[in-house]
Amino acid sequence: MAEKEQSGADQQSKEAGSGKKGGSKMIFIILGVVVLLGAGGFFGWSHLKGGSSSAEKAPPPAPPAVVSVKPFVVNLMGTADAPRYLKLEFDLELRSGSQVKELETRMSELRDAIIVLLGSKRYEDLASIEGKDRLKEEIISRVNSRLQSATASRVFFKEFIIQ
Repeated sequence: MAEKEQSGADQQSKEAGSGKKGGSKMIFIILGVVVLLGAGGFFGWSHLKGGSSSAEKAPPPAPPAVVSVKPFVVNLMGTADAPRYLKLEFDLELRSGSQVKELETRMSELRDAIIVLLGSKRYEDLASIEGKDRLKEEIISRVNSRLQSATASRVFFKEFIIQ
């Protein structure tokens, strides 16, 4: 009987040992499946979140060209006893598709038109914000009236000094 008990105990320990081996294999299989599902889910989510691929996206539009104009120093209209001067430096922004080359080749004509415009102004015309905004519009109008293919869209004052 002692032999039967001992052989029964050996048999139970073998079954328990084989159960542990099968259980650890099952844990590794479950972990592998979880890792694969997680990686697949992350991969799918990252591609769906991004929308279309970068090859399908259109390149961003080119920023508009900006041309610096040399400073102007002109006499303002006013009384003879207190002459006033204006020093003005600005940049011109061109609409997209406009040719900078035309602006550069006609710069002498454009400077002349702007000098005549600035010389016709009085201190009172330029002292307020509204006056400066009106001057920007007039500069754009003068420039565009002399250009054929290029079009100025905005003026950016870099220096505006009245003395």
